[in-house]
Amino acid sequence: MSKPNLPYYFEWSRQFPHIAAVDLFGKQIATEVAVMAIDQRNGDLYFIRLDHLDPIDIKRLKQVILARDSARYALWDLMSQKTLPNGMNSLEFFQQFVKVRTVGGQIVNPGAARGLPINSEFGYKGPISAGYVDQNAKSAPVEEHDVEYVELDEGEEAQTAVAAPRRKAGRPKKAKS
Repeated sequence: MSKPNLPYYFEWSRQFPHIAAVDLFGKQIATEVAVMAIDQRNGDLYFIRLDHLDPIDIKRLKQVILARDSARYALWDLMSQKTLPNGMNSLEFFQQFVKVRTVGGQIVNPGAARGLPINSEFGYKGPISAGYVDQNAKSAPVEEHDVEYVELDEGEEAQTAVAAPRRKAGRPKKAKS
């Protein structure tokens, strides 16, 4: 496997396919991970941390990555075709451990909202602070709001809500018959 062009430390294992040492947190400490996929569009790394797996799960993962021709296919593709000894599809089982490392260094769950895309094909032109104003946005009519704002004259106090009377603790009183 060729080394991807990523802005952080990444090195494939020489012993096992789909296993790599990665600096996940940018602290110059490599963590061993199983690489599910690398998104070529934006450089996101989909991975499973091996130190988060117990020995049984490591054994299950080894069954998948040591299969014949496993180096030819992405790990998610191999897992989608493999059934574990417990009868569960391996991709479905290992999905709970998958995380995404963005190029910016954030570790998020797959499919989590991560802000606005920078790519111009989505129509994003920039933040409001840079002077961008959406011409299609409409302001909400004032009469549709639930809250009415009233200006007070000088010296006039705002009305405050009266608290409900406090109940005494203990048993309720017997009803008179």
